[in-house]
Amino acid sequence: MKNPINNQTDFLNATLNQVSQVYVGKDNCCRCGCGGTYVSTTFMKDARSEVNDSLAQRRLTKAQNLVRAGAEVDYQGSYVNVVSGNNRAICVYFDDIA
Repeated sequence: MKNPINNQTDFLNATLNQVSQVYVGKDNCCRCGCGGTYVSTTFMKDARSEVNDSLAQRRLTKAQNLVRAGAEVDYQGSYVNVVSGNNRAICVYFDDIA
């Protein structure tokens, strides 16, 4: 990972070329894919899910807007988990960039 995302400023300034994949689904659930869906970007090394930059950008923008609106956020450097509703989340991953 080249640039860890450790705070709100980093996340709000993040661009798609830093994103490997985005998860949308259950928040308090394992992230194997059983509780949500993943979309990868063309910037991800060895993509493990559908590659769709347009959808990934929409999800990143939505997550950033939720953060601006005061959503609960967990900054972990390689990913940022944004609560988007009742047991729902958007999780943006910044690892595995080609």
